[in-house]
Amino acid sequence: MSRATSLRPLIAAVALLFLALIVACADEIPAAPPSDADGAPLRPAPRDLDERRQWIRTEFQTTASVVVDGSTVHYRGVLNRQSVDHFFRQIRAAEAPIDTLVINSSDGESDMTRRIGLWVHEHAVTVVVDHVCFSSCANYIFTAAPRKIIRSGAIVGWHGSEQSHVYIAQSRGLTIRELIDELVEQNLDQAIKDEEAAGGEVRPELVRARLHSSFTALFYDTRAEQAFLELIGVPVDVLVYGLMPGRYDRTVAAPVDGWTFTLEGMARLGITNVAYEGPGEYARDLNNPARTLIVFDVPPG
Repeated sequence: MSRATSLRPLIAAVALLFLALIVACADEIPAAPPSDADGAPLRPAPRDLDERRQWIRTEFQTTASVVVDGSTVHYRGVLNRQSVDHFFRQIRAAEAPIDTLVINSSDGESDMTRRIGLWVHEHAVTVVVDHVCFSSCANYIFTAAPRKIIRSGAIVGWHGSEQSHVYIAQSRGLTIRELIDELVEQNLDQAIKDEEAAGGEVRPELVRARLHSSFTALFYDTRAEQAFLELIGVPVDVLVYGLMPGRYDRTVAAPVDGWTFTLEGMARLGITNVAYEGPGEYARDLNNPARTLIVFDVPPG
């Protein structure tokens, strides 16, 4: 394995972890309840953090379940290349045109998730959040739907995007270069260990240079995300709201996974035609003791 190749897993991992820099327990999601499309119930989320992480890996992040039922497709799990390819194979094989996507996902790869978001947008598919739509699911699928339904007790949440670094740097009074330098130093030891495990001579200065180059490419190439957001008519503000100056400190200080908005707040940010099927007001009246999202107020104008 080449040194460049050995760095790829670390860069990929850091790219995902960077979106959760402000999250105390980024892999937690609220405990939940509804049944999957195939009738298999979701196991209740454990209270113990380590057990909860294993539960998420099992229920949401290891595989994906895709079930077509008439004009509705049910999706539960991680959004990665394998699962998204499987999703589109199922769609192509469907006997009837799909007009509704019932989704349950806590994370995924940005570019793969945008493939589903683009399909949702182009085919005017209604998106129904059955339990949780968080991170990439909220960024690129929920926002892309012309009509959105949040079922009783379900949660839609954001915690950053491919453009997060811009707002984190602003909030911390850093330049992008200074933020990159900081992240390189934070991840250098692990990158060196990975190279040592791959075998061969390790030169720390070259590892540092490759890390710096990888972060620079990652942070400065946000064109695909921005083009997608412009297509669906949603500002990046939604995806990075809690990281912006004036809100970043609150987000960092709170033991939360991310943030959400009331339906009125969503509308003010360009996310319209959202219905909540539960009692009370989304998201202030959710009866979910495991909810770890800030509900940000969005002022008019």
